[in-house]
Amino acid sequence: MKMRLCFRRILIFSLIILHLSCHRNEKKVSTSELREPPVSDSEAKTDAVVATEAMIENQEVSSRPFKAEEQAISSSKRSAVDQKIIRTANLRFQVADFKKSTLAINQQITQHDAQLLSANESRTDGTLENSLVIKVLPEKFESLLNSISGQSIYLDSKNITAEDVTTEYIDIAARLKTKKAVEARYLDLLKQAKTVKDIITVEEQLRQLQEEIESTEARLTYLNRQTSYNTINLTFYQKLATTSLPDTSFAVRVRNALQGGWDIMIALFIGLLHLWPLLLILPILIIYLRKFIRKYPPIR
Repeated sequence: MKMRLCFRRILIFSLIILHLSCHRNEKKVSTSELREPPVSDSEAKTDAVVATEAMIENQEVSSRPFKAEEQAISSSKRSAVDQKIIRTANLRFQVADFKKSTLAINQQITQHDAQLLSANESRTDGTLENSLVIKVLPEKFESLLNSISGQSIYLDSKNITAEDVTTEYIDIAARLKTKKAVEARYLDLLKQAKTVKDIITVEEQLRQLQEEIESTEARLTYLNRQTSYNTINLTFYQKLATTSLPDTSFAVRVRNALQGGWDIMIALFIGLLHLWPLLLILPILIIYLRKFIRKYPPIR
């Protein structure tokens, strides 16, 4: 009887323990099912990078039409402005007749509507030379250069250079337009300024901006002048005949000797005039010396 009672108690206790363990397992399974699987840091970073790249790609795609429009506007501005090129020619040659070539070159300058800025004529050892600086329209540059070269009998040098300043001209013009817009804004602010401090500040900024505008306009004007006319630096010369040696005949030598003697006499006379104080003192010394001799005659 006692054995049965113990066996029943053990069986009941075992069933209770088994029931409790099953209940705990069910809770663990339910909580694990409710939890989401953890995401690693590398996967999270990859997702962020992908999202960022997608955003950048969308921005690039959306900005492509604007970039294309800016490029079209820039190309239209460049096509609207004529090509700005500064051309300079340096030319030196020998001519057969200096006077005739000078007249012919001046006529060609007039015929091509060119401007003669300077002319410098000089004579060196056996050479008569003329240096000219000529400004001519670009469309008549080649024609005038060929016409002038026709006076040459011997070409020493010919050099033609061209500098394209179109990009610089467009950039300067754009900066000038922007600065003028800022200047207009400063003028509006100057009208709206109420205190003396505000007026002085705006005027100072406006003064600096106007100086920059004047400098930019001066550069733009210079480029316009340089590209409106091409420059020809011309030098032509004629070799003169060898001059004869100086005359060394007897008559010439006698004349030169007399001339030299006369020059020496004049030089001596002028030298004596520089000694006039001694000429005044000399008579006094002679009188004193005579008195001394009379008073103290020499002993014989």
